[in-house]
Amino acid sequence: MYTKTNAFLALMLIVGILFALLKDTTLFIDTLFEREGALYQPYLSDSFDEYSGNSEVLDSGSEDLSRWQNSGSITAFVDILDWSKVRQVDLRLTDAAGRTAVLTGIENILAPREENDLKSNDAFLDYDFSCDQPVRTWEDFMLVNGTNFLFWEYGSAPPIDMSNIVSWAAFDADGGEEFPLKDVVVHDGLCASKNSLAGKWHSPNGLPQYGVWWTEGGLLIMKKVDQTQYPSNGDHTRILSSAETPQNFLMRVRFSVSDMPKISWFSRRLGTTSPELLNTFLRVAWDFDDEYDPGHDQTLVYNSLEYGYLGLQRVFPIVRYFQQGYEPHQNYEEAKTKFVFKNGRTYEVQIQVEGQHALVEVYRIGKLFDTRTAALSYTFIEARPATPYPFSIEATGNIDIAVDEVEVRRK
Repeated sequence: MYTKTNAFLALMLIVGILFALLKDTTLFIDTLFEREGALYQPYLSDSFDEYSGNSEVLDSGSEDLSRWQNSGSITAFVDILDWSKVRQVDLRLTDAAGRTAVLTGIENILAPREENDLKSNDAFLDYDFSCDQPVRTWEDFMLVNGTNFLFWEYGSAPPIDMSNIVSWAAFDADGGEEFPLKDVVVHDGLCASKNSLAGKWHSPNGLPQYGVWWTEGGLLIMKKVDQTQYPSNGDHTRILSSAETPQNFLMRVRFSVSDMPKISWFSRRLGTTSPELLNTFLRVAWDFDDEYDPGHDQTLVYNSLEYGYLGLQRVFPIVRYFQQGYEPHQNYEEAKTKFVFKNGRTYEVQIQVEGQHALVEVYRIGKLFDTRTAALSYTFIEARPATPYPFSIEATGNIDIAVDEVEVRRK
């Protein structure tokens, strides 16, 4: 009898432990979308599979770029040790017959970088993209020490066979020094209506300095332009929907995170952070005003990797471009919960918005089941804008994300 009792108690203990471990998984619960989805109608759905022809990553021995024979935009990232020794970075393309074409870069003005003052007539060059849109200028282009985003647009056919490109190299127009290239991509364009996502998504103001992205293997790859190279950007990469935010909606965004700086569990427990995580955020936003200063009028769910919490917030302008208000205030603990996305994991953020009220649930995606890892809600007092604006997905700081799919339903 004693043995049977012990066995029964041990079994109950195991069952209890398993339930405690699995109670927040989809083995026992329905997701927010499963619970509420039937109350909404389809509005936006994108798995980023349909855009494979709008860009091409240059990563093999021979590339067929015939789609971009007559025009295109090529982007890449390069590391530069000393900006003061580089006048201009050009791009050389070589076809299988050995013929070459050189795409000319932008002159790197050799003035002190602290003199780069936006909205002023300083020495740094402005570049106008080949875009038919109200705003099309990269103001004050410059190279800096470290990682630089480069681009080369062309509007006429290079004198080579673009269907069989076998090599590509970036080099200093003066000294001939070559720079190793990373993430070399040719795009249909770098504009709001002509880009790697056929204009269905775009960067703020339709300009690449606010976000660089392309599709690869059915995923949306998002990269940032460093703040050192473009000071007004703030280390963001953002992508905005062409669809406007409905008043009431249900949204889910599935993505994975990578290249996140490591911080120890012990440091997290002590509340200390790594300098490499300074100003590192992931954000999913709605009502994103892209007509003024992007990012200073929006409502969002965000994850601060620096401080390790998930939060809801409304950002609104008090004085356009200069002063913003926050609800809840950044220093308040309201509408926050302890949470941080982990490197190499896939997550899905699900959001329900009904007027001023927002509910968020975060799920870690697994092979056999998904796990709800965080949840919070908040009712905002600050009114949403009367004008409908886009949705926004954003990574800031030292982190990269790859978006798998986005779905929005509306009432």
